[in-house]
Formats: sequence, structure tokens, C-alpha cells
Amino acid sequence: MENKKSNGALKYILSFALLIILIVATYYVIFKNNDITEIWGAVTSCPSKWLLIIACFVVLGYLVCYALFALVPLSARGGKTSFGNCFTYACTDFFYAAITPSAAGGEPMVLFTMNHDGVPFSHSSLALVIQAMYNRGALLVYGVLALIVAPNVVFGVSGVFNSLIALGFVINIGIVVFCSLAMRSPGIIRKVGNFGIKLLAKIKIIKNKEKTLASFENQLNEYKASAQFLASSPMLGVKMFLACFAQRGCMFFAAYLVYACFGNSALNFVQVMCIQAIVCIVVDNIPLPGAMGANEWATGAIYNLMYNAPSTATAAMLLHRVLTFYYPLVISGVVSVVKYLKMVVLKKKETV
Repeated sequence: MENKKSNGALKYILSFALLIILIVATYYVIFKNNDITEIWGAVTSCPSKWLLIIACFVVLGYLVCYALFALVPLSARGGKTSFGNCFTYACTDFFYAAITPSAAGGEPMVLFTMNHDGVPFSHSSLALVIQAMYNRGALLVYGVLALIVAPNVVFGVSGVFNSLIALGFVINIGIVVFCSLAMRSPGIIRKVGNFGIKLLAKIKIIKNKEKTLASFENQLNEYKASAQFLASSPMLGVKMFLACFAQRGCMFFAAYLVYACFGNSALNFVQVMCIQAIVCIVVDNIPLPGAMGANEWATGAIYNLMYNAPSTATAAMLLHRVLTFYYPLVISGVVSVVKYLKMVVLKKKETV
């Protein structure tokens, strides 16, 4: 058990180290290819800097909406939880998802933290399964709206960018369809999944076939429980989807506030929000911690079509990245570390 914990901790440390390396490399390239004085001049000369203060509160709304989302299913199933605990889960998810490739570290740490707080695994897994599906669904809604309200910007970057948009839509639609089928028709997913696992075991990609099959069956049971919960409480499902939609919207609205703070008005807030969703569709599935490098590239590419000068586009990209990644990363990191230290202290007291 101790070895597993050590290995888990080592994976997070290595992921964080990789994130730091990618940050240094990304910003070395950005500042090597751009004039720093022009970027700084664009930032200092923007006419409505006060909008950036509002953006800070809007980004906090992302964590608040996650907390409200988690509070709905956990409370509805009779669990004893609070908004404060759910806010901690939101911070835990954001922090560990940000420092691990493909955001893979968020959910396990949330499950671990919820378990420590006495939340039954059946309740916590239910909340995370629904959150994963609704979060992708909300992103797709914003993405489809972008194709309607701002097609010239969305498809104006390059052929490669358009291909990545298409791939992002396919992946996100596939995940939502998979979750829906797993909830409503688990038999189909079970057959396909079992076939795939056995095939991968034959070609030695999967080493422990039985363990993987058992894990897959447990996941299907979680989806089944989620479907039963949503079927018995349709209004709660609506509330949770709206919370996810608002959660995504907070980050996207921050992009509009950055856009407006530079005095731009050619695009309205709906257009800018939906355009920012396209960036998420392009980079969210890239297996890099925080989509580092990929996010800057995609945001910069699309901002070049939205802003009147390359230096302003780069300045806006950097401001947006600070507001929607580094700023919540610091806040969620502090909350996560404090929570972890409390858990360690409590465990030591229990063993004394």
C-alpha cells in the first residue's frame, strides 16, 4: 500500500516537473518570436483595465459552479456535505487536472478527498461520471454555437486548425455518446469493451486482462447508477447541466472581458465566448499538463483574427492564460495543499 502511495506521489511530482519545463519552453518561444516591449506596451495602454478585475471574480465563478454542481448529487443522495467541502473538491480537481497530462490526475484525487471526508464511493463516482458527461456536453453546445455565430473566425486560421476542430468535435461527441450508451445500453458497451480489452491483451498492450475487465465492469456499474439517479431526478439533472454550462461559461466570459479591456467591440460577448470554446475543443484532449504550449498556440492563432495587431493578440493571449490558468492554479493549489495537510495531520492523530 505504501509503495502504491509513493508511486502515485512520484507521478504527480514528475507531471509537475514536466509542466514547469513546458512553461519555460513555451514562454521562451513566445518571447523569442515577439517583441516584449510591444507586448507590454499593449497591456499598459489598454483603456479598460478595470475589466480584468471583474475577470478575476468571474474565473472564481468557475470553481464556485463546480462546487454547486457537486453539491447537487451529493446532497440529493442523503450525504452530509457542505459548499465548503465541494469548493475544496473543485480546487482539487482543477489543480491536479492542470498538472497532469490529459487532466488525468483530477478525478482520482477528488475521489480520494471525498472518501477521506466520508463520502461513499457510490456517491462520489456518480457525481464525477455525470460531471464528465455534462462538462463535455456543455462544451459541445458552445462549440456548435461558435460555428453559427462566428464561422469566419472559427474557420479562418488554417486547414490544420480546422482539422483539429473536427477531431475535437469527434472526440467530445464520442465521449458523450459513450457515456450515454453506458448509462442507457450497458450491454452494447460491455460487449464492445470486453472485445477490445481481450484484443489488447492478446497483442500484449494490456498485461493484466482480468484486472482490466473487472475495472471496466465496475465503471459500467457506475454509469448504470448514474442513469438510475438521473431518471429518478430529471430536474436535478437539469440543474447539474446548467451548473456545468455556467462553469464553462465563466472561463469563456473571461475571454470576452480581456477582449473588451483592449477597447474591442467588433465581436459581441456571445461570439467571443463561443470562439474561446473552440480553443478548448482543439486542445482539451492533447496529452500535455495544462495543454501547455498547445493552448498558447491555438489561442494566439485565433486571436490574430480577432485583434488588430499581432502584439495586441499576443498580449491578450498571455492575459487570458494568466487569468484562466495560472490564477486559478495558484488558488486551487493553496486550497488543495491546505486540505492535504489537514488530512495528513488528522491521520497522524488517528494513529496515535
